[in-house]
Amino acid sequence: MQDMMQGFSTAASPAAVPSTSSPSKVVRFCDIVISWVTLVLVVLLPLFFLPWTIEVAELNKQLLLVVGTAIVGIAWLGKMLAERKFEYRRSVVNVIVVLYLAVYAASAWLSQSKYMSLVGDFGQEKAGLLSVVSYVALYFVIINNVRGTKMLGRLLNGLVLGGFLAAAFALLQGLGVHVLPFEFAKTTSFNTVGTVASLGVYLAFVVTLAGGLMLAGHSGADAGKKKMLVMATKALTVLTAAVSLFLIAVIDFWPVTVCLLVSSVILIAFSFVHAKSVKNNGGVLLPISAFIIAILLMAFRFPVSLGYPAEVMPSMKASADIAMKTLRESPFFGSGPGTFIFDYAKFRASEVNATQFWNIRFDRGATKFLTSLATTGLLGTLSWLMVAIFLLVSAGRKLFRADEETWHLLIGVFAAWALLVVSKFTYSSTITLEFLFWVLMA
Repeated sequence: MQDMMQGFSTAASPAAVPSTSSPSKVVRFCDIVISWVTLVLVVLLPLFFLPWTIEVAELNKQLLLVVGTAIVGIAWLGKMLAERKFEYRRSVVNVIVVLYLAVYAASAWLSQSKYMSLVGDFGQEKAGLLSVVSYVALYFVIINNVRGTKMLGRLLNGLVLGGFLAAAFALLQGLGVHVLPFEFAKTTSFNTVGTVASLGVYLAFVVTLAGGLMLAGHSGADAGKKKMLVMATKALTVLTAAVSLFLIAVIDFWPVTVCLLVSSVILIAFSFVHAKSVKNNGGVLLPISAFIIAILLMAFRFPVSLGYPAEVMPSMKASADIAMKTLRESPFFGSGPGTFIFDYAKFRASEVNATQFWNIRFDRGATKFLTSLATTGLLGTLSWLMVAIFLLVSAGRKLFRADEETWHLLIGVFAAWALLVVSKFTYSSTITLEFLFWVLMA
C-alpha cells in the first residue's frame, strides 16, 4: 500500500555501480522467484495445513511462512548482489517497523519463557519472534520488489482465490460434507484458517478486498484487458463475496460484524468522494450489501445455523484486568510474547474457580491488543500502535488526494487493512490474519 502511493516512500540512490539497461539472467530469475513465491504464499497460507502433526494448522502455517520468507529473502539478496547495489525504499513507517521488531526481540529475550517467546508454543506460533521476524522480512521484500499494477493485481486476485477456496471448504464443513478423510476434519468447527471466529474475520477481510476490486473494475481500469478473463475474474470475486457474506451471517459474531461495518463504510465513503469516476452502480453494490448485512446482524439474529461452535475466551474486562496486573510487574516489555497463559494462570479472577472453566488456562485474551499489552508491555504495544496509526492517517490522507487510477487500485487494500487493524481491538488473531496484516501494509 505505501509503496504504490506517490510521495509516500522513495528509493535510495544506488551505492555502487549503476545497473545496465537490461537486467541480467540472475536478476530476472530472482524477480521471478520473488513474484511467484509471494503469490503462492498469499494464496496458500490461509489454506495450508498438514495432518501429520498434533497442531495441524498454525504450526504448519508457521513452517510455510518461514520457508517462503527465507526463499524470497535469499532471492532479494541474490538480486542485489547481481545488480551490485543495495536499494531500499525510505519511509518513516519502515523506521517504526524496525523499532517495533527491536522492542519485540527485547521482550522475547527478557521473557519468563524464552522458548515460547522465540519460537511460539502450541497455538501461539503467531506470537513467536521467529514468526514476527518473518512478517517483517516479508514486508521489506514486498515493498522493495512488488512494483507496478500488474503484480499488485495478481496478488489481490490471489488473495480472493484463496478466500474462495477457504470459504467453499468452510461452507461444505458446515453442511456436513466432509471432503477430507482425516478424523480431525470431520467436525463442523474445522476450517483452514483457525477458529470459527478467526474464519469470520478472514472472510470479512475477503469481502472487503472483493468490494475494492469491484470498484476498480467499474472505473474503466479494465479497458484493454481480455474480456473473458475480466468476466471470469469478476464472477469469481462476486461468488467469493456472496459465500463469505453468507458464512459471516451464519457465524454471527459481533467482532466480525463490527470489522465488516467499518470497512464497508470506508469503501462507500470513498465511492461517494470519487463518484464521478465510478462508471455505474455495480461497483458499489457489494460494499452497500456488506454494510446492510452488518447493520442487520447488529440488530437481529441470523435465522440459519450450520452448527458452528461458539468460541470461549476471557471477557474484555477480565483480559484488561490481567493485562494491568501484568504491567505492574513488567511495565515496559511485559511477560514475553506468547506467554499470556502464565499471566492468566497468575492473575485470573477467583470467581472463575466456581465455573466450568476452572481448570482451563486460556493462552490469549479477548483481543490481540489486550494480549499484546500483557505480553509485550507498554513499549511493544506503543511501537505497534505507532505503525498502525501513522500508516492509517498517512495512507488515508494520500488516498483522498490521489488520482483516479491510484485510489481505484488501492482503496480495497486500504479498507481491508483497516479492517485487520480494527480486528486487533475486537478479537484475537492467527498466523493467517497476522500475515495478511503485514502483506497489505507493504
